[in-house]
Amino acid sequence: MSDQPSMKSMIAVLGCLLLFGVPAIRGTDSLECNSCSNAVNIHECESTERCKERQVCFKKREFTNQVQFDMGCVDKERCGRYATGKNESDIVKMSSDKTSYCYECCSIDRCNKNLCEYPPHSLCQDDKSVDCAKLNSMFSICEITSEAKKICPRYCDLCDLVDGSWSVWSPWSSCDVTCGIGSILRHRSCTNPAPQNGGLDCPGKGSELKTCKLKLCPVHGGWSSWDIWGKCSATCGVGMRTRRRLCTNPRPQRFGDHCFGDNIEDELCNNGTCAVNGGWTDWSKWGQCSVSCGVGLQSRNRSCTNPTPANGGLHCIGQNLKDNLCYKGLCAGVWTNWNDWSECSVNGSSGVQTRNRTCLKILFSTDCEGRLTEKKKCDIPETYTDCYEIKEITGIRQDGVYNVTLWNSKLTIPVFCDFETDGGGWTVFQKRFNGSIDFYKSFIAYERGFGSVDSEFWLGLAYIYEMVSQGKTELRLDLTAADGTSVYETFQNFRLGKQPYYTLHIDKGIGTAGDGVYGLSYNNGMHFTAFDNDRDTYVGNCAVLDRGGWWYNRCGSANLNGEYVTPGTQQPKRGYAGMIYYPFKKLESLRSSRMMFRRVRQ
Repeated sequence: MSDQPSMKSMIAVLGCLLLFGVPAIRGTDSLECNSCSNAVNIHECESTERCKERQVCFKKREFTNQVQFDMGCVDKERCGRYATGKNESDIVKMSSDKTSYCYECCSIDRCNKNLCEYPPHSLCQDDKSVDCAKLNSMFSICEITSEAKKICPRYCDLCDLVDGSWSVWSPWSSCDVTCGIGSILRHRSCTNPAPQNGGLDCPGKGSELKTCKLKLCPVHGGWSSWDIWGKCSATCGVGMRTRRRLCTNPRPQRFGDHCFGDNIEDELCNNGTCAVNGGWTDWSKWGQCSVSCGVGLQSRNRSCTNPTPANGGLHCIGQNLKDNLCYKGLCAGVWTNWNDWSECSVNGSSGVQTRNRTCLKILFSTDCEGRLTEKKKCDIPETYTDCYEIKEITGIRQDGVYNVTLWNSKLTIPVFCDFETDGGGWTVFQKRFNGSIDFYKSFIAYERGFGSVDSEFWLGLAYIYEMVSQGKTELRLDLTAADGTSVYETFQNFRLGKQPYYTLHIDKGIGTAGDGVYGLSYNNGMHFTAFDNDRDTYVGNCAVLDRGGWWYNRCGSANLNGEYVTPGTQQPKRGYAGMIYYPFKKLESLRSSRMMFRRVRQ
């Protein structure tokens, strides 16, 4: 059979046939077409209908057991090369044969009755309404064998073309099973006649299959799934367990075979090693006396290894050790261990350390041999009066707790030094970050200090006064809010008045926390007030109202020693009573506060 051109080429040529073989389409609003549905005799189709705009006449021929026709109007986009369907199956395909599918269109009144009608191929006559030579020279119609054999068979030398036709069906085969439901098959071949000289293959299939039913088959038995395993025969150690299955999947029927194999299965199981309770060994012999003279102790023991407890077993009940007094005669006096060396003290131009011990005497014992006291030389340690001096003299840069000796009173106290912030050298005198220390304290507590310098603390007004009296000093506040925002403020010329007032003196603040009428400088010139020592300018006691100790004016908006409440919230009874700094977060309680001072280089 000759090669067939593409669908697009076929549609293009058929469009040309319509163009050259029939008059041009006129106004479709007046086109009249034959109209019928499922007609078996073309001569019975005498009804007509008027087409709408952009419609043409069509004729469709189908063949199943007999030829049927449909005629009427259709949108012109459904015809030939003007088809605009979105899928290939939407485009009308044109062909013709007396018993094959045909769908063709035309555009003159009642033209569709004669569509899909061509002279028998055996006559080998060209269609007189078309110019075969012109069509072939312009569109190579002779290369489209399926169409050329209908329109121009003689011009295209297709008179000898033979389309294939089926032979008679073979007898049905035997059923492919001996029982139950199976299939039977029959065949035919495209040899009556076979396609020749480019003719078409036979349409349809060369074989046909259908169902056959015989007597019901035997049903062989099948095992069900195994049941779950039963309990182990032993509560600990090794035992046996069993599971079962049934011949019910399916049950044997109509003389089918029974299931093969066992319906019971056993296996070893282990519920864990059994517990072993411990047992004591015999007591050992008494050991040596613990002393060479006087009264001592001797011991004997036993062990829980007869047997050793295992796998959760109980331990032995009772003691594994026994002590007994023993006596080795009178002893001389015995020295205690030496005490720790004392701190280095001045002895002329050098230092000295001492340590002591004690002579323990038992009845009738003699004095101890040796010295009661020992001395040794030591270097007098260098002292520092604040963290600024430690930084300047030693060059230390590690934050932490250091001992300082106050310049006037010569008291040695621990302080926390900040060597990292803004060049370092800061002595921290207030630190709060978790509320572990209650700052609602008496005046004496604020004067002497409280808390621990490696946690929350207040250093003490007396110590702060003495340390800042050495020279020109600056004050720094470091504050952190609940959301993690951190700010600072520094105040120059920081000093305190003498006891008992400890009056605050500072310049205006500079930094990111803010100052002004609501900042710390509002408290400048104020005495220190506690709940038992009211020295503020308010008619009441601001320390009681604001739950702290501070240089209160008429109370105020900076209260860093106020009550520690949940950061970001307000003290429930009085917002000013929380740990607040109004210029930074108004009455919102802060997460942390740190106050520290540093001498200023002059």
